[in-house]
Formats: sequence, structure tokens, C-alpha cells
Amino acid sequence: MKMKTLSTFAAASLTCAVLAAPALAVDYDGLVKSVDTEKAKESVDLGKAKEAYDEKSVKKGMEAVDKEKAQASVDTKKAAKALFSK
Repeated sequence: MKMKTLSTFAAASLTCAVLAAPALAVDYDGLVKSVDTEKAKESVDLGKAKEAYDEKSVKKGMEAVDKEKAQASVDTKKAAKALFSK
């Protein structure tokens, strides 16, 4: 009798495991696609951030050049004024 109870329990456990297996299955393809999508988004975000940084750097560089040109113009005017006023 004990053997029959044990085999019934084993059969019931196996049935539960087989029925529960699909519910416990992990969608690895979905996870990989999700991770790939996140990596792609991060890459795009980093690219945009680099472009924005580069734009700011170019603008700052142009402003510095403009300031240097303005200063050179002022210096030239001062030198010309000093030269002609003597």
C-alpha cells in the first residue's frame, strides 16, 4: 500500500511539474531583444550627448575666436591711434 501511495504522489508531482513548466519558462529571446533595445537606446543617447557637447565646444571655440578678433581689432585701433597721435 505504501508503494502505491508513493508512486501516486510521484505521478502527481510529475504532472504538476509538467503543467507548471510552461508558466515558469523564461522568454530568453524577448529578454535578449529587450537588452539589445536598451543598449541601442543608450548608444543613441550617448551619440546625442556627444553631438550636443561637440556643438557647445564649437560654439565656445567660435566665441573665443570672435573675442580674439575683437581684441586684435581694438589693439590695432589703439596702436594706430597712438602712432598717428604722435
